[in-house]
Amino acid sequence: MIQETAPDPAVRRLLKESNAYEADAQLSALISGQVRPAIERIVRHELIGATGSTAALADDIEDVSAQAVASVIGKITNLRNNPGDSPISDLKGYSARCAYNACGMYLRSRYPVRARVAAQVRSVLRSNDALAAWQGSDGRLVAGRAHWQSSPTKAPTTNERLLEEKPAEAASKLKADLPPNPDKTIDLVVRALDWYGGPMPLAKLIALVMEVRGERDLARAEDLPSTEDADTLVERQASSSAGADAVAELREYLRAVWAEVNLLPKRQAQALLLNFRDSRGNGMLEFLILTSVAGTADIATTLGWSEDELREAWPDLPWEDAKIAKYLGGTTVDVSNLRSVARRRIERRLSN
Repeated sequence: MIQETAPDPAVRRLLKESNAYEADAQLSALISGQVRPAIERIVRHELIGATGSTAALADDIEDVSAQAVASVIGKITNLRNNPGDSPISDLKGYSARCAYNACGMYLRSRYPVRARVAAQVRSVLRSNDALAAWQGSDGRLVAGRAHWQSSPTKAPTTNERLLEEKPAEAASKLKADLPPNPDKTIDLVVRALDWYGGPMPLAKLIALVMEVRGERDLARAEDLPSTEDADTLVERQASSSAGADAVAELREYLRAVWAEVNLLPKRQAQALLLNFRDSRGNGMLEFLILTSVAGTADIATTLGWSEDELREAWPDLPWEDAKIAKYLGGTTVDVSNLRSVARRRIERRLSN
């Protein structure tokens, strides 16, 4: 939980406004003028810096930014309703922390290898007094030697430009300067920072450590839908030149499917979603969440459940037909028929 001690002037003015309409107008202006631009800048930098992707992340950047903005709005709304709660002392800093929290959740779920390396790098920075991580003037997290925090900004170094333009070549150059098989993360972090020559964006440091080690997250084809359209996209995704377009197209396809699921009669939707699997038998509800097609609240609503009910059932999903039949008060044949009708309806509507 983020603890704040002294109120930010802009937030304080908003909280003192007694007219609800004026307060909402001030909040809207605050979000559009200060909060959202700062958050979007951080999220874009963190996600692109961490993944090296651009086009394929457009929707994700928007979704992650929206989550962070919602956190800020939620905090301010809570302060309006509960004036005694800990205030926001620095709106810019609070927005930045919400942005980093949202990015962290996204990256941990999508990129587990990067999440592990990031935790190792942050641990090194926290535990070594000679090193530090801090928020730069643009709101982004940077890392470096502790005494660099007070150093004036300088022109980009040759290695900094190399990392920006040719990250793989930069990693190879750094690796050539390392002792054989460095087994400690701290050795690699210190060498990378000195090689960079100044405060280094934390996302770039993490990405460079991964590149030097040869560690990377791989897409899991087994998590993709088992439809003919999705199979075609998986094959196309194997081509690096078509990867971004394939991922974007797949997300759009799943969104179209999800929209049709929400038009199904309730029992058909339940029969389909409670046994939602790919061709290998793997559950697919998690995939909807990971691709930002639907959230847990959306899935719960479509099932006619509360989020607590979904959370309780989640570890056991997908259910076998016998369990679905017992829940719906029918037979396994009824469940199979409901699901079959639902699939045919969706395929027919998508083909029109």
